[in-house]
Amino acid sequence: MSSTFFKKKIKKRTNTILIPYLIFLCVGTLIYIMVKMDSNFQNICYVFIDSIIYRPKVFYQIWFLRDLYIMMCLSPLVAIICKKCCFLILIPMILWLSGAYCSWISIEAILFFIVGAFIALNKYKIVVPLLISKVFLIVWIIGALILTICNSSGYICPYFVHCILLIMGGLSLWNLYDNINASVARKINTWPILQYSFFIYLIHEPILTIIKKTFLFVLGQSDTYVFIIYILAPILTILFAYLIGVLLNKFCPCVLNVLTGNRSR
Repeated sequence: MSSTFFKKKIKKRTNTILIPYLIFLCVGTLIYIMVKMDSNFQNICYVFIDSIIYRPKVFYQIWFLRDLYIMMCLSPLVAIICKKCCFLILIPMILWLSGAYCSWISIEAILFFIVGAFIALNKYKIVVPLLISKVFLIVWIIGALILTICNSSGYICPYFVHCILLIMGGLSLWNLYDNINASVARKINTWPILQYSFFIYLIHEPILTIIKKTFLFVLGQSDTYVFIIYILAPILTILFAYLIGVLLNKFCPCVLNVLTGNRSR
């Protein structure tokens, strides 16, 4: 990886990843501070540091952008590992399967970034027969439902089961997408909602939590209502976030461009 190529990539990722991350990190942290009504300067500094290093406030999901940008900065080292020290990939894999935890970066993010780089740099093609992909997809869906039921009933399944299901689901969806008819794929790519997919990701929390808690408060917490809310809340969250994105694009397109790293153009 040449230094010119690396600098170009970092500059691009700064606009598309780092700037949206910093904006939502600051906004989320300020909202958290205002809700807590804490005016102590030392506490405010602590909250900001905690949000950067550990878990962002309000917009929890942006941890992924932080980890992705860190991995981009480490990409020259990742390239060396993928080309000359492939055996080192086993380290994050073993840590991930064992359920090891790191407070400031996701081991899962490290593993899949390195695996993706390894596949790309070595030009490997992962081909899973279509029938096996369908079987994997069915097992993944059934397994995800069982895990959800177990977790909601208080029984925690072994972590490696989650890992196996994640791998099966990823492989099956990846291969099934490759087998989608080209004309169908073109139609899917023209769906208006896809233009706002990154924006929906950025703001789906706290919207999802607000919708779930509102429904639970109004309807109650019976098993039937909890299941209905579990299915309905994500759909409503996507539609609501999409509506906000459309309104921003219509009345304040420059704001939407900054928030999404110029993805809305």
